[in-house]
Amino acid sequence: MNFLKKLRDVSISILPIVVICLAIHFFVYRFSSNVILSFLLAVVIIILGETLFFLGVDASIIPMGEIVGNSSGNKAKVLVLIIFGFIFGLFATIAEPDVSVLANQTKALGLNLSPIVFTFITGFGVGAFVAFALFRIIAKLSFKIVLAIIMAIIVLISIFTDGRLVALAFDAGGATTGIITSPFLIAISTGVTRNKDGKQNSEAFGVIGIASLGPVLALLFFFLVSGKGLTSALSSGEEIISVGALLLSELKATSLSLLPLILFFFIYELIFVKLPTKKVLSLLFGALITFIGLYLFLFAIDFGFTNMGNELGKALAEQSNVLIIIFCVVLGFVITFSEPAVKILGKQIEDETGGYIKAKTVLISIAISMGVAVALSAVRIILDINFTYIVAFGYALALVLMIFCPSMFTGIGFDSGGVASGPITAAFVLPLMLGLAGGASGFGVISLVGLMPIIVIEILGIMYRIKVGALNIRSERNALRIAYEMDMLSSTARLKEEYLKAKAKRGRRNSVR
Repeated sequence: MNFLKKLRDVSISILPIVVICLAIHFFVYRFSSNVILSFLLAVVIIILGETLFFLGVDASIIPMGEIVGNSSGNKAKVLVLIIFGFIFGLFATIAEPDVSVLANQTKALGLNLSPIVFTFITGFGVGAFVAFALFRIIAKLSFKIVLAIIMAIIVLISIFTDGRLVALAFDAGGATTGIITSPFLIAISTGVTRNKDGKQNSEAFGVIGIASLGPVLALLFFFLVSGKGLTSALSSGEEIISVGALLLSELKATSLSLLPLILFFFIYELIFVKLPTKKVLSLLFGALITFIGLYLFLFAIDFGFTNMGNELGKALAEQSNVLIIIFCVVLGFVITFSEPAVKILGKQIEDETGGYIKAKTVLISIAISMGVAVALSAVRIILDINFTYIVAFGYALALVLMIFCPSMFTGIGFDSGGVASGPITAAFVLPLMLGLAGGASGFGVISLVGLMPIIVIEILGIMYRIKVGALNIRSERNALRIAYEMDMLSSTARLKEEYLKAKAKRGRRNSVR
């Protein structure tokens, strides 16, 4: 039954993309038979692969993260926890599907860096910043101050780096916060805050936000020091890989992604946890399902899904600028409603605010921001605007809003930066932008999609603070009014009581006379 529910959810999530592509194929622009047939077959494989992947993650990856987080409060000392936070951040990032998809995109564009090295640098950045984020919680450092310092360093390095590489680095940061990385980080950070204060608190928010900036800084520093850059992009016809070679290639990529994480978890489990044999076998079976699902997903992405996005981008490049922007707004808006993580975030904010900010408000707000982000990426390509200027302004705005926003919302906002940028963004929207730009200038859409929810959540946080402040003022006035009326009532009652006593006393005197 759970399989059918996951199958339905995954099918619904990918349906908007299928409808859009088929509508364009039949009514606007005819794709080649090879492109459209490969795309449709890839969609079927993606649905099956993602379904198995999510089932496996629920049965293995998420429980692994919870086990690590729960064990940290009792058995792992601070230094050990930070070291394991780094290692798990590294391996979880390497296992992230979005990172694998992005790494393959950089290869197709001629990045003078192998996808494996790119993935490991990204993972190293996440691991290092996970360790730092945990240290921040333990050392009780201000999240807002830490964030401002990190962003200032990133902006400083970006000034001396090629704008296309800056976009690529920020895309890597947006791709890291996915279905594998997030559960681990949330579980570990929750364990640390519970260990520190005896209960979970808002300090648990923000770890993912800080961790997602790690690969940005790591890649920018690497590009700056090594002098690595982008060469000419490969055209779609220059490299033709057989299905057999692609199957072997994706098997290798999947093994490098998942096996280190699983192996290291069981080493950790053997040293610190020592689970029952039945539980270990259950986790192993879930990990096997995850492996099969990820393998099918990555194969389908490279087999026909990414190519469709690229071809659609090339087709859009032949249309008017107004039509391109309208299409991007609609595409971004529609995709948001297919992301289950956005709905989960909306429910979380509604619960945290006691219903003052509705989940539906969050969903609509992020959908609008998603449409704006995709359209803004297209405008940047059309007008050839340096990505560094846009991202610097966006994060500067986020930092200014942070001053007026409650700390909890700031943490949730930066944690939610990767919520909207799911597999569809990395595997379809990014190739679409690359096709539209005709090269490396298409990078940056993942980071813009990740930036917009931060601004939206912070604005909602400011609205929440204003609402609560107004409610407190009204409540105080009502309390004073009620207290005053009760006091007046009690005074009247006392006067009446004294009057009756005096009347009774006069009556007794008259009777005596």
